[in-house]
Amino acid sequence: MTTKPPLAIAALVFYCAALCAPRPAAAAGGKITWKQDQTAQLNIEGHVPITWNVYTNDKRKTQVIILLGHRYLALDLKTEAVYELDLKDITKSKDKDQRDQIETDEPATIGKPVPSSDWSQRDVGPAEHIVLTLDDYSRKIDLELPHPLNIRLGIY
Repeated sequence: MTTKPPLAIAALVFYCAALCAPRPAAAAGGKITWKQDQTAQLNIEGHVPITWNVYTNDKRKTQVIILLGHRYLALDLKTEAVYELDLKDITKSKDKDQRDQIETDEPATIGKPVPSSDWSQRDVGPAEHIVLTLDDYSRKIDLELPHPLNIRLGIY
């Protein structure tokens, strides 16, 4: 003869199982957090812009976001494409070290393409040197992104 557990115990077991179940990872279309890169160098036609900033993400080595004045440009170094991000798609905040950071969706899906040409990417030792021309702005952008230090190599 079998007895059925009371309904309250069955509900409690179901509730505990639901809490302990592994949760799925964030969707591929989730938010991306970009942190300010304070070591980057940016020049436009040999001059440093008045208002600029460079944002990088550790997991996306081939994508960079540049702030020029009030214009956010996402550079995809792999496909050599530039996207202009709308200000309403960007959430600004500060991290624990009081550095600026922004949060966006995937730049290729939310940004509008900006015509660009004359791409050049070179590894110049301690940095990655990127030069491109924005066709709508008719100016050459010169960006240097320093490589993170690897003290195990002993060359710094």
